[in-house]
Amino acid sequence: MAEGEVAPIAQSYDAPAFRKGIRLLELLCQAAKPLSVTQISQELELNKHMILRLLGTLCDEGWVVQEKGPLYRLSMVPLHHFSKPISRMDVVAAAEEPIAELWEATGETAYMSIRDGDRSMGVTVRQTRREVHVAGRIGARLMMHCSAPGKILLAHAEPKLFQHLSQEGFARLTDRTICDPAELAGHLEQVVRQGYATDNEEYLRGMLCLAGPVFDYTGRIVASIGITTLTIFHSHASMVASCAGAVMAACRKVSHALGGVDHLGSQPAPTPAQGKVASLISGRVDTENRAS
Repeated sequence: MAEGEVAPIAQSYDAPAFRKGIRLLELLCQAAKPLSVTQISQELELNKHMILRLLGTLCDEGWVVQEKGPLYRLSMVPLHHFSKPISRMDVVAAAEEPIAELWEATGETAYMSIRDGDRSMGVTVRQTRREVHVAGRIGARLMMHCSAPGKILLAHAEPKLFQHLSQEGFARLTDRTICDPAELAGHLEQVVRQGYATDNEEYLRGMLCLAGPVFDYTGRIVASIGITTLTIFHSHASMVASCAGAVMAACRKVSHALGGVDHLGSQPAPTPAQGKVASLISGRVDTENRAS
């Protein structure tokens, strides 16, 4: 560690029991149905006595609910607490009315996502009134390379994020997912030029999405706003024709509220996405030359 740097607090202090409680809450958040002590014990690789102590405390605090079985599920108390910092975010407050207008204008599920590490995460969702739809939810984390909000966030991110994801490999979720790094880099350059990104059944067959960027007063991307629909209601072309204008209008309104500059889709300044193709190709050539 360099002189003057401060060691992360986790290197000096740790609370193993609290860490296990966090893992338990994460498991209950992800579970599609209530879990038994045995199931929890197996998933977390902890003894049942420890699990019962953790569950007892969480039940007493109201964070976990015990059902017949006994089975355990998360209550709404964590959502009550964790939604407060989200609601205090300036971008969330600024987006409330524009997203409502987008929802009214398109009739589709409207959402806002922010970057969460190497994923995009939904922080605001208004579900479509259509009886058939893909349900979005606050807190959902999506891969960046094949989701519309993720592409927006990735296209305007620092180059090292794209490099990191390239090294990890881009997972193929459908036969339309773009997995080749050079092809994806070119696609992201197009996203920057046109101002919006689409998901043309790349994340899930039958699902279409369109999203645009939100910038703050420094020109930094802070969020992505978009809509989700299904192929039974739209083709990719009709979604772009009928929804792109409304999505971009919502993005501009939120960006303006944050002091952002209106340059969406109109010769924006160079971004990390630009030049990725050349660097990727040159890197491949160098590797091939060394191998030969």
